[in-house]
Amino acid sequence: MVVVLFAVSWLVRLGNGWEPTAWALVCSFVAVALAVVTAWMGGELVERMGVSIDDGAGVDAPSSLSHRHVAA
Repeated sequence: MVVVLFAVSWLVRLGNGWEPTAWALVCSFVAVALAVVTAWMGGELVERMGVSIDDGAGVDAPSSLSHRHVAA
């Protein structure tokens, strides 16, 4: 969504001689706000809740949807 909002902002500016219109600025500011919020939420998952990558993860690891464990 962030990339789409920045792309829309770019396209609006492209059609207007690179002068920022209200829509271009709104798209840019919303994209930045969305990026900041999602980064904060990811940090909360990792730091506060302890969600991390599984130690058994690797190229040949089974899908997390299969509920199979990695052979030790």
